[in-house]
Amino acid sequence: MEPPFLLAGAASDGGVPTVFHNARGGVSRKSRGTFEQGSMATSTQTAREVSKLVVACLDGRRLKGYVFNFSPLRERFRLFPEANSVPESGTDVELADLKALFFVKDFAGNPQYKERYESNGGRGRRLEVTFKDGEKIIGTTEGWSPQKPGFFLFPADAKTNNLRIFVVNRNVAQVRLL
Repeated sequence: MEPPFLLAGAASDGGVPTVFHNARGGVSRKSRGTFEQGSMATSTQTAREVSKLVVACLDGRRLKGYVFNFSPLRERFRLFPEANSVPESGTDVELADLKALFFVKDFAGNPQYKERYESNGGRGRRLEVTFKDGEKIIGTTEGWSPQKPGFFLFPADAKTNNLRIFVVNRNVAQVRLL
């Protein structure tokens, strides 16, 4: 097994550098940083990049919490109650049980706000997504493929509380190009 590497600039309590290991006990260089021989590794992203998340479950529940380094390629992720939570306090959430993950600006949002769907702007293809429960969302995407586990949708209204939405393909009834 190779020795662990340190992320330059990544520190835990007291300024001690943090070492990252993958599930098999090795170092996860691909998602955590790049290795440079003869020096410390340099980070490609912050060690604990945190996002506020509202999780839409298939059973109608909405879970709120924080996620660190979400990957659409994994079948599950860990949802944390606080932005500074310890790893043991997280709850594993399976993508198969979800409609979508809403990366939000804040948890409160504005229930009275009515989203406007602008016909101009946005990046990528404009889509209308209809979930199996009838809920619809409109936005743009750069990478929709029905063969993949899901895709990121960017809201058509820039003033909405949603920054981006990860749509789980298996729980979508229809995707319509606009």
